[in-house]
Formats: sequence, C-alpha cells, structure tokens
Amino acid sequence: YNVIDNPMRKFQNPLSDEQLVTSEDFKKQRDDIMTMYNDKPALMNVKNLASQYGYDKEILTLDQLSDVVELPFEDTVIRVPADYDAILTRIYGDYMQLPPENARTEKHIVRLILNNQEFEL
Repeated sequence: YNVIDNPMRKFQNPLSDEQLVTSEDFKKQRDDIMTMYNDKPALMNVKNLASQYGYDKEILTLDQLSDVVELPFEDTVIRVPADYDAILTRIYGDYMQLPPENARTEKHIVRLILNNQEFEL
C-alpha cells in the first residue's frame, strides 16, 4: 500500500503514530475481508470490490479472467480477457460509441484549485 508520489501528496498532513496504527489495522481488516473466500475452490465468481460502477457490473467468472488472448495496443501486445467484449459491454454499454459531446467529461482530477492556486495534475 505505498502511496504513489503525486502532486496531491504535498497537501497531505503526516499521520500521527496512532492514526498510522489505525490505518494499518484498517488495511489488514480490509485485506482479510477481501480474501476470506480465496480458499473456497467451489466459488466461480469474483468481484472488483474497488469498483466505481454498480455492484453487478463487475462480477466476473474465473473463466472470464483466466481465458486470455493477446491483442495489439499502440506499440505493444497485451493480454486481455478473451471475453473482453462482453465484459466491457456489461460495464459500459456500447463502449465503441462515443457519448454525445456534451456528455464527454473528465472522470479523473486533472486540475486542482486550492487557496486560489491552480495545480495541473
């Protein structure tokens, strides 16, 4: 759980020893919850617990994750789930169709204004 060094870090106050212990305990509890069924081979589905999308959109079968194909991407070849079209369609709908121009918005922070100072991220 290393925090990636980024411009936002300069605004972060260091944690007290007590907060750090609490934070580490929380991470341990979270890991325990997320891995509590790892030893159950009969379970055939997995879920992205950190998803920003609706709960049912990112429940995948183990086969969907383990069956992969290699596809070109820019100047490299990457391994992707063989069932990528069904996965992307379930999450995004018609992912090959651009949304209307007025619905095209940034989904991540690219600019921060704090105390009348602007930061490009």
